[in-house]
Amino acid sequence: MFQVVGHPRVRALHTSPDAALVDVQLDGTPLASGLTFAEVSDYVEFPAGRRQATVVDVTSGTPGETLAHTTVDLAPGRDYTLVTLGMAAEMHILPLVDSTTAPDTAHAAVRALHASPDAPPVDVRVRGGPLLFEHVPFGHATGYIDVQAGTVHLEFTAAGEERAVASLPYHRLGGGDLHTFVVLGLLRGEPSLLVLPLIETVAMRLAT
Repeated sequence: MFQVVGHPRVRALHTSPDAALVDVQLDGTPLASGLTFAEVSDYVEFPAGRRQATVVDVTSGTPGETLAHTTVDLAPGRDYTLVTLGMAAEMHILPLVDSTTAPDTAHAAVRALHASPDAPPVDVRVRGGPLLFEHVPFGHATGYIDVQAGTVHLEFTAAGEERAVASLPYHRLGGGDLHTFVVLGLLRGEPSLLVLPLIETVAMRLAT
């Protein structure tokens, strides 16, 4: 019988379009410092348990206003991403569980996160291929699904429509890897919409 072991690992992803620089903390301990828009930090180990996550504005170079905070429950052996969502004035934190069953080497596990505050719900499809996710609303992450490994051209469209509002061409889906596709930015404004691919090789932290 296998049992997941080890401390949880946590990273931060900054998707708020108008928050220039932020620090992300867990129980007052720095997790990520000086994150810019569309930047993701490295994983950091933290003890398991209930933790207070806080996002602080550091645009001026010193800690300023607390922009968001929430409580997160960290389980042993799990990986997490804390996502800053929304405009700075109404920012909130979305905790994502990154751990999932590892796909076989012929497939990649993929999911999508909608992080654009002014974009409608989106569909995610492979150009010339299948619809992967349907009607994903802002602030929502899908579950993982297994997709054939290989190179794909991904398109994000307004739900039910055909014209792409953002795309990710020629992206390599590595067999056995996890891929999170984040649509972020603004449909009407700057920074404009883009797709950020987050790729993690599954870490098998198991013991008998």
